[in-house]
Amino acid sequence: TWIETEDGQSRTLDQMDYWVEPVDVDGTLTGEASFTVPGDLPMGWHRVVAESEGLRATTPLVVAPYRLDPEAITGARQWGFMTQVYAMRSAGSWGMGDLHDLRTLAAWSGRELGAGFVLINPLHAASPVAPMSPSPYLLVTRRFANPMYLRVEDIPEFRRLSSAVTTRIEQLAAELRTLNATNELLDRDAVWSAKRVALEAIHLAGLTDERRADFDAFCADEGSGLRDFATWCAITDVHGTDAAAWPADLGHPASAGVAAFRQGHADVVDFHMWMQWLIAEQMAATQEAARESGMAIGVMHDLAVGVHPEGSDAWALQDVLANGVSVGAPPDMYNQMGQ
Repeated sequence: TWIETEDGQSRTLDQMDYWVEPVDVDGTLTGEASFTVPGDLPMGWHRVVAESEGLRATTPLVVAPYRLDPEAITGARQWGFMTQVYAMRSAGSWGMGDLHDLRTLAAWSGRELGAGFVLINPLHAASPVAPMSPSPYLLVTRRFANPMYLRVEDIPEFRRLSSAVTTRIEQLAAELRTLNATNELLDRDAVWSAKRVALEAIHLAGLTDERRADFDAFCADEGSGLRDFATWCAITDVHGTDAAAWPADLGHPASAGVAAFRQGHADVVDFHMWMQWLIAEQMAATQEAARESGMAIGVMHDLAVGVHPEGSDAWALQDVLANGVSVGAPPDMYNQMGQ
């Protein structure tokens, strides 16, 4: 057993004198061994490698500092605004706040007020079909974001649309902007319905060779996680949110039925991956504007504790998640049973 350090070095581990009786695991007699980790390993991401009777196993080993020093990272003590992005609307919002609005707030508060950060609600993805959950904590995945937060007009391909398509999109936006000045509850489904029409039109317009290369690189970096999420979204588009009503052969992401579905609905799967690329771009642009305004930290994201039991993570990661395990939050005025 040895450690492969982050800088490419290899160090053999000394075994501890600690005996554990072997046990039968699925017909294989399996033992346990303990090893001493050197106290002088450098900070970083290392890898432990164990070999026994022709079998090899690896696991990450992370060496972190004993204590973090916030002042060394961010300087003096910071202050900032806390906001729910969906409720932070401007004259250009489509009835709900978006990443353009967040960028405006971050840049203004950093430049004019000296704020060090802006803290926001989770931007995790929700179901792509109505009804969209009003809670940012009842999400389908923690790994990807909700394209509802996209500012349509900030997408580079928007400027390449025909005048007829642009006019139609502007009509959709104008209808929703009338909601910005009202005190009615937010209508997520109306916002997403209009934005999806606009986004589908922009997706259909295609990409330049340079932008296509960037998109392909993003998909390669995100790997199977993005592909599975986009596939789940496409299945939900076709068969609805009730997974129990899906065809039986779509129950597992690695099934032949899912592979066939993905191939038969390649354009829809590509559309959902493309939206994740766009929102990653707009989130990066927002953080860049925040830091350029003088913010020491920039945008601070919230992270939900869990995911919806019928969401994309529950489907894609079903082999490693335990069914029937749930976490709860206290009830509130909108949800007496808790989240």
